Amino acid sequence: MKMYNLTQDKIVELPRQLAIANGSTVLTSSLTEAELNTLGYYKVQYSSQPNRRYYTSVESKLLVGNAYTATYTPVDRPLADVKALLKSSIKERFLDKEANPIVDTGLGFSVNGGRKNIEDFKVGQKYSFPSVKASDNIFYPITNTDYDTIVTALEMNGILLYQTKWAKEAEVEALLTVADCELYEATPYDYVITQADVDSDITGSLVLGEIQVRYLNQCKDW
Repeated sequence: MKMYNLTQDKIVELPRQLAIANGSTVLTSSLTEAELNTLGYYKVQYSSQPNRRYYTSVESKLLVGNAYTATYTPVDRPLADVKALLKSSIKERFLDKEANPIVDTGLGFSVNGGRKNIEDFKVGQKYSFPSVKASDNIFYPITNTDYDTIVTALEMNGILLYQTKWAKEAEVEALLTVADCELYEATPYDYVITQADVDSDITGSLVLGEIQVRYLNQCKDW
């Protein structure tokens, strides 16, 4: 167990035995906290440290009563550095959505595919394949004209992804403080419990219509 040693003025591992006034030794496990204090050993307390994504901290230590307490005063990281972290999260989400999109074709079904799959659909059109596999693993019959519709849907989805990414990056750039950045990644909102939530709740604790505070990460939840 680590404790603060007053004589050494540092945090050390509590010895298994300690010498006492008459020259004998005693097992520290048998000592009370007050007895350890008289021998110069004090328990250590730490206050919670600030989120290192947004803040560094200045540590201050002080022996108060029977506890040696370390407290941390948050200091903002450079705003530009924090914004870079947020933009990195936005980019990661963008790449994930670009690599694994489910796109509504407007034909009554969706397909798994992004812009990188456009040529595959054009090949299907070239050879007049009569059906495509949708995101629900069902094959749907289509015409050559339908292929054009699918390709357009994939192209538009790619464009919308980029536009959303650019809009998110602009929102981050407009943030004025580190606290604003922190809120952007954890924005609270009121969520109303639905019947679907109640039906799927194995604990039976959810109540229809109940309002819960949930959090939206605007870098990742889009």
